[in-house]
Amino acid sequence: MVFGGRSAVPLLHEDREENLVREIALFRTREGQAEAFVEAYGGVANILNEAVGSRDASLRRGVEDPDSFILSLEWESVDSHTALTQKPQFEARHVEAVA
Repeated sequence: MVFGGRSAVPLLHEDREENLVREIALFRTREGQAEAFVEAYGGVANILNEAVGSRDASLRRGVEDPDSFILSLEWESVDSHTALTQKPQFEARHVEAVA
């Protein structure tokens, strides 16, 4: 997926042994827009960390390519992930961050 010149590739993986769902999203910002992306995603991070069923959320910046980011999330279930993504406040903040 591409958002305003930024690309995101979401991946979900269910770990039955640890009883959780891991989500990884890869983002690539346009050159010179990384700091704006980090700032905008700060609001989304609060929503992610406070969401019902969220266990962990972290955004990491690439060392070799500072315009690339990995968003790593852990959820109690796929339903927890889906419930958050359908909330209007998440959708609005997420679109703002990746636009």
